[in-house]
Amino acid sequence: MIIMKSNKTLLICLLDPSLQASMAEKASHFGWMPQAVSELPSKEQMGKILPDVFLIDAAWIGETGHSYLREIQEDFPSIWIYILADSSVSEEILFQGLKSGARGWCFKQEPDKVLEELKNFCEEGIFFKPSVSQFILREFKTFPSGEPLLSVEEELLKSGSSGLSLSQIQKKLNLSKKFLKSHWENIWQKLNINAKAKSELEEFEREKIEQPMNPKQVEESKSMDKEDAEEAVVEPISSLKQPPLRSQETFFSEPQDREKKTDKAETFQFVTFQIGKEEFAMRITDLQEIQRLLPITSVPKVSSYVKGIVNLRGRIIPILDLRKKLGFEPKEQTKEARIMVISDQESREVIGMIVDSVKEVLRIPSDLIQPPPSLIQRKEGDYIQGVVNLEERLILLVDTKKIISVPQSELDFSEK
Repeated sequence: MIIMKSNKTLLICLLDPSLQASMAEKASHFGWMPQAVSELPSKEQMGKILPDVFLIDAAWIGETGHSYLREIQEDFPSIWIYILADSSVSEEILFQGLKSGARGWCFKQEPDKVLEELKNFCEEGIFFKPSVSQFILREFKTFPSGEPLLSVEEELLKSGSSGLSLSQIQKKLNLSKKFLKSHWENIWQKLNINAKAKSELEEFEREKIEQPMNPKQVEESKSMDKEDAEEAVVEPISSLKQPPLRSQETFFSEPQDREKKTDKAETFQFVTFQIGKEEFAMRITDLQEIQRLLPITSVPKVSSYVKGIVNLRGRIIPILDLRKKLGFEPKEQTKEARIMVISDQESREVIGMIVDSVKEVLRIPSDLIQPPPSLIQRKEGDYIQGVVNLEERLILLVDTKKIISVPQSELDFSEK
């Protein structure tokens, strides 16, 4: 038996008391410092224990269990969550666990074999069950938002899906293990970011659909024929076709989220958000994720609209107050406030911007998008690249490319 070089804390949460006791008893022989709990620990308890690995029974992974895993992964990104399942658990449930933050799984067997597999997984850091690699490759083709896979990451997954081990992949690609592991970490971060963005956007769609129509809307809906009704419905985000994220272009050239040409006007996909009484929108492909407000570390000697920096799963990103950036009066943030994390693949810049609230996902016909009036195409207005007129709604389209291109002197905190 090979002992791990340094002890790591293993938190065990299983439904079978005898299996849990046996696992905890033998864990120390594998270099673990085990702790066992009989029910899911609260975030406060998790923060006190702060284990290196959290071994959780798959029986906990239900609808609420996925939310729990996401919260643990977001609040404690250093914790590796590992699922222990029996043969009756479907792979779909396990895949959902991966999207919610788990790093891998193994099936219930003798405690020694589980601990050996867990030890090997933690030492290698890469979980190459072919079905897992195939699943991740498939998911990145259907996610409606988030970062795309790099070519080396796609090759890494394709090799894993064919059953090759890490050592075999290393020889095949002639790359170092350290390099491959770093890209595996990138894949996992993108997987969780994409899953979170998808979950958030679907939640906004559900909330919109569940809102009752007022009497006027009811009458209007009755008067529409079937074809008109189909055109008026906003499709759920999960059904929208989403091309890979590319650098931003103007709405009036060749936008990446343009749909196939038909006899009718082309459409674009947007996420709308609120600042004060004004409604804004950004392209869905520019959105990396949506976060509730995080603790922000202030940085001296920066522009007033730069709120500071946050640690987002190990990456330090600047946070802008879009209200200030666009010249709105200051206002105390409410529980509806969100951080919209936007990224630019070309420059690889990632910036978070605070907005008052995020509203919904819309598909907007191109003939409703107009260039902004020349009067606002300067200073703060320079960040507005279009206006949409939807009957009684005026929506301002934000140029995230220009927001992300804030002068580096305002965002470089290394010498401040």
